[in-house]
Amino acid sequence: MKLITIYCLLLFSIELHSQNALYFVYQPCDMGVGLRCDYQPKQLGMYGSMAYGNYRVDRKTYSDDHLKTSVGVLFENYSFGVNYHRFGETAGIYPKNTFKPISIEMGLKISINSFCTCLRFDPIKFEGTWDVGFSF
Repeated sequence: MKLITIYCLLLFSIELHSQNALYFVYQPCDMGVGLRCDYQPKQLGMYGSMAYGNYRVDRKTYSDDHLKTSVGVLFENYSFGVNYHRFGETAGIYPKNTFKPISIEMGLKISINSFCTCLRFDPIKFEGTWDVGFSF
């Protein structure tokens, strides 16, 4: 019991000195929405994100159930991550890099007091993601 108490106090003190953030995620390319969570104890940290959306060009060109999962590292206000994409039913003609399951992303975070925003860009798929949230 003492070990659990010491562990909880240590974890709580680490959490107080870290810059954690929770974001709402919006992807304009597929009208996707989701959540992102940051854990950044000092200059170096990590993040995880998940978003869901549907590509709609017209009635004959679409891709349903686009699930994007991202994990990455944070260094100060910069981020670099790896994405995993999963697609449902698709129809129509798309560029060949659209349905690759793995891609990368780079981002920039801006914080003003407890308000945070982050812009991430995937150079392989040419997709952008906008994160808006609060740090705690």
